[in-house]
Amino acid sequence: PRSKKSSSELEKQVLRDFHNGILLHWTDLSITKDEVITFLSLEDSDYLENVFMVLSRTGFLVRKTDAPSGASFHFSFPGIGKIGERITEARRNVLSRIKRNRYKEILASEIARTALSKERKKRKRKSSSTKTDKQALFYGAPFHLDDIIGAGLVRILKTPAGPLLKLND
Repeated sequence: PRSKKSSSELEKQVLRDFHNGILLHWTDLSITKDEVITFLSLEDSDYLENVFMVLSRTGFLVRKTDAPSGASFHFSFPGIGKIGERITEARRNVLSRIKRNRYKEILASEIARTALSKERKKRKRKSSSTKTDKQALFYGAPFHLDDIIGAGLVRILKTPAGPLLKLND
């Protein structure tokens, strides 16, 4: 039990050092072993080996296959694919809702209201059926509205009733 606790504490320390020492400052897509050592000011060889073991095991560093020395890594973010899928699904749902309207336009407040009512129904049922999960907006209506606006899929028209989203042709 004691070794597990120290292992867990070590992992937390490595991830904290990685976050604060590299992720917040590094702008490249990959990093070499020497750069990690320099950037984190690592001198303890035991801790150094644990850094690469923990970051590889947790999926934050993936060894480059084309690097001749094997001491070069790509950054990776475990689980990012699932988030992307859910955002894409929510985008599809919002765009589908807009396309169903007569002039392919809808008030932004209507999207938010529809998303909120679906979320309430989902909570009332307390079931996790696939259909209701796909209909719910993953990050909430404001995020997904910003997403489709930023992607250039809709344009905003100001109206007395509030912002109107019109599907781009």
